[in-house]
Amino acid sequence: MEERRGEALLAGLELGTQSPIQLWRDHTLYLERCDRVLAFGEGYLRFQVGRCAMTLLGEGLQVDTYSGGRLLVRGKFSALEFG
Repeated sequence: MEERRGEALLAGLELGTQSPIQLWRDHTLYLERCDRVLAFGEGYLRFQVGRCAMTLLGEGLQVDTYSGGRLLVRGKFSALEFG
C-alpha cells in the first residue's frame, strides 16, 4: 500500500518536470491541463487552461488528440495569444 502511494506521488512530480505547453517548431503544439476547447474555426483555436484563455492562430490547424486534459494540435502556427 505504501509503495503504491509513493509511485503515485512520483508520477505527479514527474508531470511537473515537463512544461505544460510545448511548441515543436511551427507545426505541433502539445498542451497538458487543457480544461476545454472554447472555439475552433478557420485559422484559429481557442482553449482554456485554468483561468487563462489562449488562442492559437495559423493555417491548417487540426486537433490531433484531445483526451484527459491533453491537447495535441498540428498545423502551421503564426501566433499564440494569452488572455
